[in-house]
Amino acid sequence: MIDFTPLLSKLDKPIFEVYPFLLEVKGMPLFNHNDRDRILHYMLLAYHPNSPMIEKYTSVTQRKEKSAEYAGFRVTSPRDQRLKEILFDHSDESFLNILHNFLIFVNNRTWSLIVSNETTFQEYQLKLITPLEMGVEKDVLNAATIKSKLMDEMHKIDERLDTYYHKLYMGDEKLITEGTTRKSITPESVASNVHKT
Repeated sequence: MIDFTPLLSKLDKPIFEVYPFLLEVKGMPLFNHNDRDRILHYMLLAYHPNSPMIEKYTSVTQRKEKSAEYAGFRVTSPRDQRLKEILFDHSDESFLNILHNFLIFVNNRTWSLIVSNETTFQEYQLKLITPLEMGVEKDVLNAATIKSKLMDEMHKIDERLDTYYHKLYMGDEKLITEGTTRKSITPESVASNVHKT
């Protein structure tokens, strides 16, 4: 369990000193940005599942605004405003990659559920598109019944996946869209990304 107290004021040390576990996130040690500490400060407050901001601000937009404020982004600074827009819109690829890897890191159980369901969904899909072999009518009818049941299960998996993505991306609809369209969810990526905090 991490202590969020330092994040609720201005950090007096580099963020990796205060939160060394961040160095375990895939790609994090290579993340080089002039405002790295403020960006990561914002990310921890806005997206860590145990952040006090999650409970205090149920609106994702408001949570992002308050997290940016705590991280030191000033409303009066045009540069800070541009940077906030990039963070809020997820339009910076390097930040999006770090955020995605961070969310996998801190939500490893949810991530594992997503990958398991995605894999099962793909297996079912392969069975559904495999043509029925004509033969005994009873066998064809049984195969069609099985396919129908598979479609029902796929629908349930799809609904579960929506719930898991919502949880993984902390309800941020734009990030959900970005994360699910990036095609980065594979069993191989889960093996290299899943860690415990």
